[in-house]
Amino acid sequence: MYFTGIIIAAMTFLTIGLWHPIVIKTEYYFGTRPWVIYLLVGISCCVAALFISNVYISSFLGVFGASALWGIGVAFSGEFVADYPNCLYGKTSKVQIESVTDSKVYIVDGDAVLRMLTESAERMLCGMKIMEGLFEQVYSNYIDLYSLDAHGRYERLMKRCPQIVQQLSLKDIASYLRLHPNTISKIRHNITFGKRKREISQPKLRVDGVILHILWRKAKSLPIFYTFATKKNMNIIIIGATSGIGLDLLKRYAVSGNKIGILGRRKSILKELERCYPSNVITCAADISQQNVLSEAIKFFQLHMQNIDLVIVCSGIGELNPSLNFNIECPTLLTNVVGWTHVIDTFYNILTYQGFGHLVAITSIGGLRGESQAPAYSASKAYQINYMEALRKKAYKDGRVCVTDIRPGLVNTRMAKGENLFWVMPVEKVVNQIIKAIKQKKSKAYVTKRWHVLAIIIKNLPYFLFKRM
Repeated sequence: MYFTGIIIAAMTFLTIGLWHPIVIKTEYYFGTRPWVIYLLVGISCCVAALFISNVYISSFLGVFGASALWGIGVAFSGEFVADYPNCLYGKTSKVQIESVTDSKVYIVDGDAVLRMLTESAERMLCGMKIMEGLFEQVYSNYIDLYSLDAHGRYERLMKRCPQIVQQLSLKDIASYLRLHPNTISKIRHNITFGKRKREISQPKLRVDGVILHILWRKAKSLPIFYTFATKKNMNIIIIGATSGIGLDLLKRYAVSGNKIGILGRRKSILKELERCYPSNVITCAADISQQNVLSEAIKFFQLHMQNIDLVIVCSGIGELNPSLNFNIECPTLLTNVVGWTHVIDTFYNILTYQGFGHLVAITSIGGLRGESQAPAYSASKAYQINYMEALRKKAYKDGRVCVTDIRPGLVNTRMAKGENLFWVMPVEKVVNQIIKAIKQKKSKAYVTKRWHVLAIIIKNLPYFLFKRM
């Protein structure tokens, strides 16, 4: 007989049964301040479980870590609720969904739902809307949890669903609000006898430092911030600055007084940019797929700019090519692989030789997985991502050059091609986050933040689901 399953089940039962009362008691005496401890403990235990071979110890750490991150949620009328790991990956559900009111239950085959959601871009968009709804529910709950006191959370819940007191027990309501049942009783007593009456207002953060932090972040996103807060003007080279992200980066850095060298293919746009910024912008027309011309352009920038502080490589092309026409694929490979590598290698060596500098490449989330509509583009971006990773490793050993890989999602530029595109980000928002990542000298950054979440999903999505997209 094998008792492994029974032992793990007993451990799970005892862990969850003991941990939840501890959480309730802790928050009764200390409020929501210990949430950071729960988060760190939960993540640490989950990570540790991945590296321990002993099935009992690993199971205990996994369950304990999940319990530290666990909470009770409530879905109200008209809201969607599901266990997404179970829906997407067929994993065993770790939550229990219970109806506390009379309900109609429909049983639907999970594979049929997945097939339906992957049949077309329109239905995929429907699936993404469901995900956004779930995110909004969780986000709203956490905003209430950490911006309102106990009385405010209870009042907001009553305003949202006044009949909940007839549907849920006092214990369940307390668990949902992360309060002790005694606290709920006191709040009800105060409301009944009129000791504390107030209107529900917009959430006010209890920590003034949080408000200042938010204001500081907003201020840093303004162009004027870079004018006054930059310690010194930089010598910047932007490759591919005549359109899209590169053009907007040029405008943002130009207003800060930096000296900028820009390289692009469109001579008319380059001349216009020189007229707009006569004092601090120099231009050179070149196609990076033409190696001889590119080499002369780089020498031109070296001659006129002396030391180089920052190099941003934005150049790239890509076309939809479901028919696999090689004449369409070839320019993409020449630009995104051959020419791009020439630019990256040359400037990395220049920065290494001078002993300092920051090399930034705008790659793409499109390089995380192969895309049937644009094989060469997704493959070339995968090449760039891996090449930048190799450079970061090399730079770490050399200790002279900072290397950053920026991976945007869909951006509202000419590169966003196709029908029924979703989550297309405005260029201004993307550029704000790129500049922030450059200033923080991040090794890699996904822009925008919602695309960072989607990138995690894309990378880990099983192939049997990915191929249907």
